[in-house]
Parts: sequence; structure tokens; C-alpha cells
Amino acid sequence: MTRQLSSPLRDPGPNALLTVRGRGTGRPRTCPVAFLDLGQRALVQASSAEVGWVRNIRATREAVITRRGESKKFEASELAPEVAGPLIRELLEPFPRSRLVAAVVGAVNRPPVPVLRYFQIRIDDSLPEYIANVRRQPVFELHPSGQVTNWLIGRPRRGPLRVVIALGDQIHYAPLAASESQAPP
Repeated sequence: MTRQLSSPLRDPGPNALLTVRGRGTGRPRTCPVAFLDLGQRALVQASSAEVGWVRNIRATREAVITRRGESKKFEASELAPEVAGPLIRELLEPFPRSRLVAAVVGAVNRPPVPVLRYFQIRIDDSLPEYIANVRRQPVFELHPSGQVTNWLIGRPRRGPLRVVIALGDQIHYAPLAASESQAPP
């Protein structure tokens, strides 16, 4: 699935790969998310407040989004439900309400806002419904990171050690020289 989402030849729709450092291990963790690009900022919404990437992004406040084969580094901040609710309502207001989708997903579960916007539908009507949804499904605002941020040496599942460098919003991978590629025991 990772290969399909990061392929530059396919339209991923609202889908992207989110990579966040683990709050305990510091190791990168990657999962698919629905991503909404709004120009100078972007939004991701969790399916639940209890998923691992939500706890990790709250701790690290950094994320890497990979779409169409390109990776960009972002600074992340969680939006308060009172801020995110009106924002989501405004983003989905032009679209018709889908009673069918509302009946299928039920009163509690909602598709993330990037998915609803991509398919140009909305489920909720009132502002309190949007705020209640964000309390269950947190929304994070992402801003492009403009600094040289990090580099690390890591081993992919297969292959030699490599250096991963984040320069601004671009991620670069470089193999280590043969003499440097010996992993410590």
C-alpha cells in the first residue's frame, strides 16, 4: 500500500503518507492519512483520538507528508475543537449534505474532512455537530517547515545504512560510503 500511495503516476486523491517520530523510540512511523492542502497550510484529521500517530504528533509537533513521490516536512499544531469546528464547517459549507453517507457511518464516526471535501459532500449541519466531531477526531494544522531540521542514519527494512536529510520542506536520502556502512553492534 505504501508504494501505491507514494507513486507519482497515480492520483492519490486526498490520501498521503504521514511520517511522525515515535514519542518513545524516536523511530519514524508511517501511516496513510487523508490530507487537505490549503496552500500555505494543510489539514489532517484523525479517525480517532486514540490512534498512535495522533499521540506521536502531539509529542513531536513535526510531520513529513509524502504525496505523488515527493516528501515535505511540516510543523504541526492541534486545533482546538472550537477553532477546527467552524473551519471544517466553512470548508464543507458549499457542498450538499449526504443523508446516505450519514446513515452509513452513523452518529459518531465521520470520514475525515479531506475525504468529504474531495468527494464534495458534508454530513453535519450545525456548528455544535462539527465541534463534537472534532472532539472525537482531532484536526491538525500543518505549516511547511522552512529550516534545515534534522539528519539521521537509518537502515531501511532491506539494504545498506543511509543518511536521511531534511532540507527545508524536502527530504533527501543518501547512501553511506562502503567503509561507513558498518552498523554498530
